[in-house]
Formats: sequence, structure tokens, C-alpha cells
Amino acid sequence: MAWGSSRAFALSPAQITAETGYSAFNMSLASGKINDIWIYTHYMLTQHNNRLPKVILLEIDFPFPVDNDYTASYSPLTLFPFMDSETRRKAVQYRINGLLDVDQFAESLYSLRFTRAYGSFAGNYQVQSDGWTTTRDYSEQELAANLARDIDMIPSSCWQSPIPEGERLLRDYITLAHTHGSTVILLRMPYQPAY
Repeated sequence: MAWGSSRAFALSPAQITAETGYSAFNMSLASGKINDIWIYTHYMLTQHNNRLPKVILLEIDFPFPVDNDYTASYSPLTLFPFMDSETRRKAVQYRINGLLDVDQFAESLYSLRFTRAYGSFAGNYQVQSDGWTTTRDYSEQELAANLARDIDMIPSSCWQSPIPEGERLLRDYITLAHTHGSTVILLRMPYQPAY
């Protein structure tokens, strides 16, 4: 099982299987943080008779960031029982705020009806085969140039030490995995300028 953020999307289950002989599945999440992996792992335990895979390949981003707001906003409510109390509170709050936002609700209904009727998003959105959504169909060269420009605008930074909450969750995760007979391999993916 491979876990991680979008940087781990490149981990090919077929290649992992070919090189190790183990069956493999990539369960990486866009912007996935250690708290997301923790929640999904607890959900997986309930779905698989309290068992985890033999080997967990965990792509981790130093300094082990935790983003409860992101988790609360984007995790399906099926995961609600596995969230900590603060993330649960935020998940409920965000859903209630969304229901009370008349403009957002109206836009959601419009988008739902439009998609059912026409099979695509309203407007000029293009959904690529890998799930990437753009406002128009870019050529490969245009997309590469736009990504390079955007990456160049990100300021470089260096963390001197891990975020304590993230480090604690990572240690707890490794302990949980070992308790269930799993080996955890930590992987630090490089930032890919050509990604």
C-alpha cells in the first residue's frame, strides 16, 4: 500500500509489484497530510477485519504538516467517526455553512443539473484523462511553461525541525502499523520541477 500526497501519485503499483512480488495499491491523496493518512488507515482497519497491508510505503512531507481545516473540508463524512473531535467540529461547521450559503447552494444545484443534462461541467472547463481540470485545453508546451512559472513563484524555504503534532502522529502511525504486523517504509519524494 502506498500512501502520501500528490507527489506519491507517481508511485506505480505495477512497478512495485514487479520489483517486490507484493500486490500493490496507491492510496495517495491530493494534498494528503499525515492526519489524512491516519484517518483513512483507521477506516481501512474497519473494512478489512482489523488488518493492514504487510508493507506500507509512506511518502511523507517534512516537517510533517497537519491541516485539520483541509481534512474537515474535503474528507467524506464516511470518515467522520475516525476524525479527532476538532476535525469533526470543523467538518460539521463547514457543511452547515455550505448549506446556509444560498449562492453556493444555487451554484451546486445548477452544476448538478447541467452535468446530468450534458455530461460535462458548465463553462469552458476541460477535464484531462488524469483528472487535471483546466479552463481550456492546453498544449503540452503551454502547460509545462505555466507549471514552471508557477513553481518559480513559490518561495524556497527550509524547515529546521518537524511540526510537533505531525511528528507525534507519524510516530503513532508507525506504532499502529507495527501493532498490526505491517512494516512502514518512509519515502521522501523530491519536488519535481517537471511535474
